Amino acid sequence: MNLLCIGCDHTTAPLATRERLAIGPDLLPEALERTAEGFAEVAILSTCNRTEFYLAGGAESNLDLVRQWLGERSGLSPDELDACLHLVRGQAAVRHLFRVTAGLEALVVGETQIIAQVKEAHQAALAAETSGPTLTPLFQQALKVAKQVHTETALGQSAVSVAYAALALAKDVLGSLAGRGVLLLGAGELAELCLVHLRDAGIGRVLVANRTLAHARSLAARLGGEAVPFTQAAQVMAEVDMVIGSTGAPHAILDRQDVEQVMAARHGRPLFIFDLAVPRDIAADAAELPGVRLYHIDHLREVVAENLAGRQDAATVAGRLVDQAVSAYLSAERGRMAVPLIVALSQRAEQISARELERLWRRLPELDAREREAIRATTLLIAHKLVDPPVRSLKALAGRPDGTETLRVARAVLGLDADAEAKPAPDSAPGA
Repeated sequence: MNLLCIGCDHTTAPLATRERLAIGPDLLPEALERTAEGFAEVAILSTCNRTEFYLAGGAESNLDLVRQWLGERSGLSPDELDACLHLVRGQAAVRHLFRVTAGLEALVVGETQIIAQVKEAHQAALAAETSGPTLTPLFQQALKVAKQVHTETALGQSAVSVAYAALALAKDVLGSLAGRGVLLLGAGELAELCLVHLRDAGIGRVLVANRTLAHARSLAARLGGEAVPFTQAAQVMAEVDMVIGSTGAPHAILDRQDVEQVMAARHGRPLFIFDLAVPRDIAADAAELPGVRLYHIDHLREVVAENLAGRQDAATVAGRLVDQAVSAYLSAERGRMAVPLIVALSQRAEQISARELERLWRRLPELDAREREAIRATTLLIAHKLVDPPVRSLKALAGRPDGTETLRVARAVLGLDADAEAKPAPDSAPGA
């Protein structure tokens, strides 16, 4: 299978590197277009914990285009890129995508937010016309398998998320959250998940700031918060106990000086900041300021370890289900490799029938049109019945792990042109 996946995740790259490699919605069209210069199909998945390119229809040497573009955008050297990028090929890439989509490779094992993110990545590739006969069914099946995992296994029970883990960390740091004030920077899905968990924890005043005030008002209205203009975010930070950042901004929205001014207005009261955004919303050096307790997404690892320990059995069951789905998908893909050979076999049978009928017409010119049509129909029926058994066998054999070699041998045994692989399949063929 001509499929490659190259990228980084929370296991191969620290946050500082991941945020430099992150590809936001504004940059995604450029990334797809640039990568499509070397590959027929491209899809890009970029989340807070991973940035991955799924590629089909191109030579592996064309990965240099991806590395070059990532280097230009991130400022990372080739050596720095090589140190954090992973590369998986063929069947392993299929398994990787299925596991990622099911939440088995997530920082918080079993999280469901990744399903929507994979769907968005595929939709973006479709919109850019960079997803085709390899990636489209692959992503569709990955999404189906993920839903099956969360429906049929315990991994889907009491679903967890980055937001859940962040609030668990907040409780460890602050103790009870009851009655405390919080400012949410951002009004997307992650902010909404955080607000749901905050409400369950008995949080007090909730302020929501977003660059699009209408989005902040919408989230605040749904879940009992108060929208504030984004320009007033630094001002209201002086009034709350903690801040949760989850915007999709391509760079920090508050630098050290901004936070320093906030702390001056707090008169010594500490400020707890949970920055879940990648790239980060709050400049990292703000953590050096007195009274600032700044946590980012990689600080969730201890909470994550506890989560995994309690969900290991469910993750193991889910992993087996994913492996079965991968095997079934690859078998079906190999089965589709037999189609060109089946078409060639069917076309040859039809061509032989047509030649022999023409000879018969010359020998028996007295046959009328009705008689000729009856003979033609009977001849084609015989051809179909002769072709049907080998067609069924080819489909079955192609689905085996050694299907490619089996088809090569079958083509030689049947005496079919090796170029038959490249012939397009018609709408229908005898026995297909």
